Amino acid sequence: MRWNFDSDKPEAVETSQLKLVLDLAGIGVKPGLQAKLELAAATASISDVACTKSREPQSVDIDLQTRAGELELTLFNRTVLTLDLSDAKSTRLRFNAAEIRNGTMKTGRTGLGVNANQAPLLYRPLVSKVDETLVALGLNVGEADVRVSGVNCTRPYLVQ
Repeated sequence: MRWNFDSDKPEAVETSQLKLVLDLAGIGVKPGLQAKLELAAATASISDVACTKSREPQSVDIDLQTRAGELELTLFNRTVLTLDLSDAKSTRLRFNAAEIRNGTMKTGRTGLGVNANQAPLLYRPLVSKVDETLVALGLNVGEADVRVSGVNCTRPYLVQ
């Protein structure tokens, strides 16, 4: 996938391990009710590209946001509830020229949260402790691997 970078109109690349849409009316729950489930998702966007005077790549900054999961309930195509398991923050990954040349993979994560309709549902320090415990156990929820495989300094874009 080619990814054009225009600092005035930043574009994002999204990925997820699972996207599922369930028509709950089909199982007799309520007409027009749908559930959308997304697991292990990430969104990345280019925040900066730096090139040398000789038009060689110097560095690329990627803003990354990960989500462990999201459940959205819609009624006749209107969202009535969104339950999001992310902390809604982003992290910045910087790739230097050698990392771009070598195709170095970097792992980013933005943490766990529990939000209903974009409002925190659980006490943040409690969620942070659960997240820290999961990481200590080697269960890294909400991670994404990112690699910058090429930069063209005459017309900046990334290949994912």
